[in-house]
Amino acid sequence: MNDPLINFSWRTLFVEYDKRCGRYDPNSRYISCLHEQSNSDRELYSILIKRIADEINTGKGLSFCTYSSLLYWKLYSQPAAVATVLKQLHEYNMKKKTTEKLLHLNEYLDPALTKRSERAVEIIRGLDGLGLHGMKTSTALPVRSTLLHFIYPEIIPVFDKMVLQAVGIEEDGANQSIKFFQNYLEHAWKLEEKYRSALKQIKGVSNIRVIDMALWITRGSSSKGAKNVKNDFHAKCSIKVPAGIVESKAGVVKGRKPNILKGFIRTLAQTASDGWERREIIIKQPAPSSYPQVRDFIKFKDSDNNSYCIPYIKGAHKEGFVCLGRPGDLKGWFVKHYPKKRVVDDEVIFVLLEDAETYRIYTSREWKEKRSEDGTS
Repeated sequence: MNDPLINFSWRTLFVEYDKRCGRYDPNSRYISCLHEQSNSDRELYSILIKRIADEINTGKGLSFCTYSSLLYWKLYSQPAAVATVLKQLHEYNMKKKTTEKLLHLNEYLDPALTKRSERAVEIIRGLDGLGLHGMKTSTALPVRSTLLHFIYPEIIPVFDKMVLQAVGIEEDGANQSIKFFQNYLEHAWKLEEKYRSALKQIKGVSNIRVIDMALWITRGSSSKGAKNVKNDFHAKCSIKVPAGIVESKAGVVKGRKPNILKGFIRTLAQTASDGWERREIIIKQPAPSSYPQVRDFIKFKDSDNNSYCIPYIKGAHKEGFVCLGRPGDLKGWFVKHYPKKRVVDDEVIFVLLEDAETYRIYTSREWKEKRSEDGTS
């Protein structure tokens, strides 16, 4: 893991951080129970730091309100996650179960925790036994580390894809790996020690949180150097971008991309020479003038982390829908997930990932399984 903070401007930390928190909603219903106005990400963070310390010190775990607010703080930059995880959390039965489980949180903690990565790993793994909604699976390390950060703000950093990218880790699934979690812990502690003198000028948050924020700001800048998002996007596309495509400020394509897109598989009533029944995916447009439009592109990954960059084309012949590429563009994906010689009418889900650029494609079965694993089914 590298150090991208060598020339970091510490005096602009809060300003630069706030610029990247545009999706924060101070009026979200998931934090309304706090009865304290938090107009920014950092204000909510400060409220939660004090509230969680007070509640943990009682020995009775966390309140449901505090846990809901913590999940919102972690997930608000991913509206699709808010719409699934938090919505399900607030359903009556789930709220009741979660409230009961939270009472036992202290049993899974170590009040004497120090900067020993092995012990931190034991604690984060031990949360398996608690089975909290939103962090049930052992790979839910970003949310688990967030919970532990608020409990141990001087010791545990928030661990997620963004900070890993900042320190040069690009591997798919690294943010779900205990090995990377442990390595990142030790790396973050070394960075904290290295910049200790510079961190003295920043008040109101722990040193390890400052390192978190700085890395989050520099995310995407690794040992490979900062990327030009537009050029990188086009370079990875196997299909040439047609002239006239207007790119958004986010650096992808015309139109603000929705967090979830729904598609439907339909037959073309044609058989290829190898016996494959040709089929296509049509995508529902959230609104007539919104993304996706014909000649826009979609960049996405499948469950094997194969990458695609495909244009939307004409031919849906159904109002409010566009076609996803040519029939052969996704043949390999179709053959893996569906019968070769029979077209299955299935719903396909595309979920926007944290980078706000790439989607993840799910069959209806994969989507159901993911929601079950996340505790949102």
